[in-house]
Amino acid sequence: MSHHKVKTAYLRDIYDLDARRRTFAWVCRELEKRRTKFDTIAFRGSSGHIAFAAALALDLPCVHVRKELGHSWFRCEGILGERVAIVDDFVASGDTVAVIMEHLQAAAEKAYTPAPRLTHLFCYSSNGSHERGREAVNAANPGVAWIERALER
Repeated sequence: MSHHKVKTAYLRDIYDLDARRRTFAWVCRELEKRRTKFDTIAFRGSSGHIAFAAALALDLPCVHVRKELGHSWFRCEGILGERVAIVDDFVASGDTVAVIMEHLQAAAEKAYTPAPRLTHLFCYSSNGSHERGREAVNAANPGVAWIERALER
């Protein structure tokens, strides 16, 4: 069977097979190190490829925050706890993190459960996050722990 190279602007870490294996191993290793500090993995969009598989491999609860309604009537699907770890490629503006937390808080409110708090942000892209995004996330989520693959290189 032959494979054709998929073009991607910045998601090589999940679409290239060898890079995906390394990315998946990194995400699992970093989540496992901190698994007692959060009780839910949250994700959105293409990051779900890695986050859902990691949650399954590590037997951790996860919640998918949909970008749009269409395949489901629910914006958030999965198991939501009180301490959230978001798995994402990188943070540019902080908007994705803000939207995820907004939808998770709304879901918790509808279920009459405690509001979730962002405790960890795992960024698996080898490109790294932008300072503006870090500032926005830190301002809205004091004390959030950043785990960035790009900073390890």
